[in-house]
Amino acid sequence: MKTTMISFILVMGFAMSHSVAWATNDNTVPYNDEKLQSMQAWSVENHVEKAMAAKEKFENLEAQIDEVQTRIDKLTQKPYLDTKGFKRQGLRLWKGKLINELRDVADKVVWHENQAQDMLASQDDHQQDS
Repeated sequence: MKTTMISFILVMGFAMSHSVAWATNDNTVPYNDEKLQSMQAWSVENHVEKAMAAKEKFENLEAQIDEVQTRIDKLTQKPYLDTKGFKRQGLRLWKGKLINELRDVADKVVWHENQAQDMLASQDDHQQDS
């Protein structure tokens, strides 16, 4: 059952990783060398858990971006609330920061799912060889 759940999560992750929102460069590694070395001993379950946690963070960031955009739209519709545009500009900068963070989190989701898929594929190859 554990393998079935992991397989389901990986299939869903694979489908999401091929969507436009999750499109990233396959050669990018979202972690530094030290972090990569510490992740060498991770199992498939560890990568799946990390990917799921990153997906939750992705959803939270999307909600924050929507809230910021709503505030920007409100100030745009009622310019008398922000006559010089300082609040709007600050919110636009904050939104840009959140979007960059969203991209980083999406890269991590895709990377962890790819690692888990590669590990499962290598396990299947080893089982077929024996």
